[in-house]
Amino acid sequence: AAVAAAAAAAETTTAEHGGYVATGYGVDWTFPMHHAVPAEAPGAAIYDEFMRGCAEKYSERECLATERQRMDMNREQARRQRNYTELGFGRLKAPDAAYIPAKAFFDRYKDDASEEQWPPGNTYVNSWAAPTRMVSFEDRRFQPLGLRTKQAIWDGLQPTLEAWTGMRLKPTSLYGIRLYAEGAILNPHLDRLPLVTSAIMQIDQDVDEPWPVEVIGHDGRAYNVTLNPGEIALYESHTIIHGRPEPLHGRFFANVFVHFIPVDAA
Repeated sequence: AAVAAAAAAAETTTAEHGGYVATGYGVDWTFPMHHAVPAEAPGAAIYDEFMRGCAEKYSERECLATERQRMDMNREQARRQRNYTELGFGRLKAPDAAYIPAKAFFDRYKDDASEEQWPPGNTYVNSWAAPTRMVSFEDRRFQPLGLRTKQAIWDGLQPTLEAWTGMRLKPTSLYGIRLYAEGAILNPHLDRLPLVTSAIMQIDQDVDEPWPVEVIGHDGRAYNVTLNPGEIALYESHTIIHGRPEPLHGRFFANVFVHFIPVDAA
């Protein structure tokens, strides 16, 4: 009953913008999402610098190819998919059963995080300027605690997401704790199937100012969702464009990404 009440509160506070900043714009303003941003858009200069950095690291051809694929998917995938909630996202305190073991695992192994390797031309993160690191639950060095922590997160979050969507879910993806560094940008995108019903759990941060995740709700409006350690953003990652188009100002920002799919959609 407590889980159901919390999930209902997430949907209600979303509609009332509690804990969020509802903007006056939609897609293609902070960063290209469906199409290029207009020259006067506030994100135009940041995006131009972003793409120059990618081209210098890889090649303009590779970077533009990834961008075409990203925007094609942003435009086309959502219209073919089912939505399970009214607005498509919410914000809650993370269940202790999920957060406490995740935070303990992070505190123990964060200094042993490995730099992530991204494919040539990848534009989902600006790894050329701000390399991401991963504390993987699968890493042999971190066993048996890694796999135990992974299962605890699955078990701790699944009831909340099932209550939020009203659907029976099964796990699809959970790989570790990602650390973003100073200057990091996450390009707004949709997740590929079978990543459908998802949560971002904020583990720890050292920042000079909030670093919100920008989401485009089912109403077509952009919202900025700020997470503190021990909080989760719920989102329908297959139909909700999500990203962090403003650079991170701070030392690090550590998140876990947890993904499920409704059993009847699998």
